[in-house]
Amino acid sequence: KILDRIAKYIYKKSDLIIISGYSSFLYIIIALFSRFSSVKTGLRADSVFLYRKENFKWKVKDIILPIIFKLYDFGFPTGSLAKELMLKYKFQNDNLFYFPYAIDHDFLEKNFNKHNKQRNKLRNNIKINKDDFVVLGIMKFVDREDPMTLLKAFHKLSANNKNFHLILVGDGILKNNIIEYQKTNSVLNVHMPGYVSYS
Repeated sequence: KILDRIAKYIYKKSDLIIISGYSSFLYIIIALFSRFSSVKTGLRADSVFLYRKENFKWKVKDIILPIIFKLYDFGFPTGSLAKELMLKYKFQNDNLFYFPYAIDHDFLEKNFNKHNKQRNKLRNNIKINKDDFVVLGIMKFVDREDPMTLLKAFHKLSANNKNFHLILVGDGILKNNIIEYQKTNSVLNVHMPGYVSYS
């Protein structure tokens, strides 16, 4: 059924189909369908070399990604580092166009007002005053997402501001490091509600 729906949309002869990512086999199938249907395809990706390690996984990527990327007519990197990776794996510079992450300000403002009562309730639950300044970090507590840098920055930021709070939403192997740094350096107003599912 899924493949039937994919074929239906592709055979409508869209001008361009942009596929976000390449980690799912389904995405590769869509790119193949599009290629055989003579429909232009673009790959939007945010992969970067920043966390590259000389291991088996990256050696496989060095072989596989240039082959996969040939399926696409255009690349849409989210930023300069993603563009660097796409160029490395044989995208042509003239076929690359930035497609950065974006924020729908109107949507956020509308929902902010809608959930304002809930916001105040949540603040009360963790003893944050209505007008206190809050830094929110939502991340995995792992080296790649680097919660320690955020914690250390907040430590400096809040040194002379007792009405500043840091909320770290997440979990991971660095949780104990965060707690230890907080205790050792007497960092106040750090709240860790734990992991929250996206769904």
